[in-house]
Amino acid sequence: MRRTYTKGERIRLEAGFSVNGEAADPSTITLRIRKASGTYSYSGDDIEQEIDETASPSGPIAGSYQREVTLDVSGEWFYRWEGTGLVETAEEKRLFVRPSRF
Repeated sequence: MRRTYTKGERIRLEAGFSVNGEAADPSTITLRIRKASGTYSYSGDDIEQEIDETASPSGPIAGSYQREVTLDVSGEWFYRWEGTGLVETAEEKRLFVRPSRF
């Protein structure tokens, strides 16, 4: 995933969770996003589990989650995926949103 975007882009934040190398679903998943204008937290209700299109029948991929986000503020953003219960973990990343030239 690239780390620099233009204001107004819509991107997909993704996370993979595992236990001892095996994909697993946490009991609770939280995605926290901090952008230049403040902090927003999205709980598990707003997070979609990825779908395996090749599986028969199609279904969620264990441990794989995503959230669409519109980058509406220029500056440095940070985001953090958290898992609790079966998969206790956290991962933080950052990205930069440059202003639009228009």
